[in-house]
Amino acid sequence: MLFPFPKETGQGGRMLNEEKTEALPTRILRLPEVINRVGLKRASIYQYISIGAFPRSVSLGPRAVGWIEREVDVWLAERIQKSRKHSGIVENRLFK
Repeated sequence: MLFPFPKETGQGGRMLNEEKTEALPTRILRLPEVINRVGLKRASIYQYISIGAFPRSVSLGPRAVGWIEREVDVWLAERIQKSRKHSGIVENRLFK
């Protein structure tokens, strides 16, 4: 469960930090779930992170990390799109 930032009111009663609460991640994924979603093992995920090719983890405490669900989903969608684009080129050449 996510806890929103405390609300502060400014002039006219408008919430000063309401944009912050809307921008919070919807869900944090722990490593076993990330592994299950993307089909990579732990070592590959951390290798991709080290070269900037996978979303960085978020520290949840001294010995716990997680990944923002939306970032993992976007990464996975981009990989699928790249895969389909490249396979489409090959298929078009085969059928010409």
